[in-house]
Amino acid sequence: LADRYGTIADCAIHKPTQREIERGADPRNFHAHIMFTTRCAELDDNNEIVLTDKATIELSDNKRRELGMERVNVEIKEVRQLWEQIANEKLAEYDHELIDSRSYADQGKDIEPQLKMGSVATKLERDKYESEREKAEQANKKGEVYEIDETPATIRGEINLMINERNRLVRTRELADLREKQLFIVPAAPTPEYKPSQDSNDELEQAESVVERVKQVRIQRQIAIDAAEALEKRRIAQQQRDIADKKERERLLAQEEARQAKLEQRRAQIAKEEAAFKAQHDHISHQGLSDQHRLLKIIDQKSDFGQHLSTLLHLDQQMSAWQRYRSEPSTTDHQKQLADREQHEIGSHIIGHSQQLLDHIKSISDLSTRKAHTKTLERVFDDIKDRQQSALSPEHQRQMRTVSTEITGYSRDINRSRGMSPGF
Repeated sequence: LADRYGTIADCAIHKPTQREIERGADPRNFHAHIMFTTRCAELDDNNEIVLTDKATIELSDNKRRELGMERVNVEIKEVRQLWEQIANEKLAEYDHELIDSRSYADQGKDIEPQLKMGSVATKLERDKYESEREKAEQANKKGEVYEIDETPATIRGEINLMINERNRLVRTRELADLREKQLFIVPAAPTPEYKPSQDSNDELEQAESVVERVKQVRIQRQIAIDAAEALEKRRIAQQQRDIADKKERERLLAQEEARQAKLEQRRAQIAKEEAAFKAQHDHISHQGLSDQHRLLKIIDQKSDFGQHLSTLLHLDQQMSAWQRYRSEPSTTDHQKQLADREQHEIGSHIIGHSQQLLDHIKSISDLSTRKAHTKTLERVFDDIKDRQQSALSPEHQRQMRTVSTEITGYSRDINRSRGMSPGF
């Protein structure tokens, strides 16, 4: 194949692991994984490998048609036939059963191929098997018996299980057909020749013997007829089961397709909701603090205290905006969950900025300024705590009470003092 396409081929031979065998793999399943470069390989002037144009097997059908080549599926069929020829040479050398690269349908076999599981479904099946095996091992250590649940974990697994059972019954039916052919080879018993005897007693015995032999032949023929009728009934019953299995597989596939369509629809809906939420988030985040706020008129907004207080008021304004957004009839449950996350984050910022603001006040040397700022902070914080109570998580409510107690306690202490040093 490497010579055929001018590519590099890497071949890794694998043997079945013990875990794969425990899962039901054939212990003889030694196999190879062959990987090719998608481009042709050549040696340059320095005897180093360089990759050039795409290999012909990698070209699209349109490109191959332009070059006067067959479609890719024809090429793949030829490769399968090439492997059949090479493999059968060795298999015949060791008297093994030969392989056939044709499909079951082309071989005239009534065997249905399984669905491709895919990586996700395969992982789910393996995870379930590992979980069941661990449960069995744990039960065994305790001296208990645990029956492993071997039912598939996915719909594709269920369908492939039904396909396997159906194929097993087909093979069983083929064997039954062979037995049927042998069963009907019942030679016609020759009619015994009647020869009169001189002795009447001898004639009577001879006649009875003939009658008995005719009875045996009739019995054998009736057995063959009964067996044929039973076989035909089984065949009809199997056909009915095949039809029922096919309908069940179609139902499961339709159910899976409907589920996937519903998931895609839900993903599209969530994406739409998140886009609308992002627009709302940008609007709330960039919404400026109203200059008409009563506190901003009496403080120096350029001072450290004024900037901290403005941030705190802005966070309070954002929290209220998210509260209004959550209460709107058009807000979906998913958008409410996203809003809850924003409110939780804002709640953490409010608590942090309030603590920083109190620490900043404690560092001010002028007592009267400290008293005025502490009173302002106490009024603002209590107002936020009461207004945003329902929007805060239980943990944030507890933290808010702690900060409120600290602010109130400092305000009480500083108002009793006449000349306290900063940071008291």
